[in-house]
Amino acid sequence: MENISVILATVLVMLGAFWLYERDQSQKRQIEALKKENVKLMDANRKNLPYNTAEELENLLATVIVLEKDIEIKSNLVGNIRAHAELARENRRAGAAFKA
Repeated sequence: MENISVILATVLVMLGAFWLYERDQSQKRQIEALKKENVKLMDANRKNLPYNTAEELENLLATVIVLEKDIEIKSNLVGNIRAHAELARENRRAGAAFKA
């Protein structure tokens, strides 16, 4: 009876070890497949980007910052013009109401 228990325990341990080995190998294959896919995507990404070097990327980012500041200045000017026009309109209405 003891021999059967030892044999069954040994078989269960071996099956568990085999299952763990297969699972580990499966994960390694998945990791390798993901690495290959990542390399393919990085190559495709490099081909589709409008810049090639880090210097060109920095120039692009600097241009974006300059354009953002320019847009901010122009939107502030438009806001100021609108505020002055509305103030002038209110003053004109108040002056017309006062004269009448």
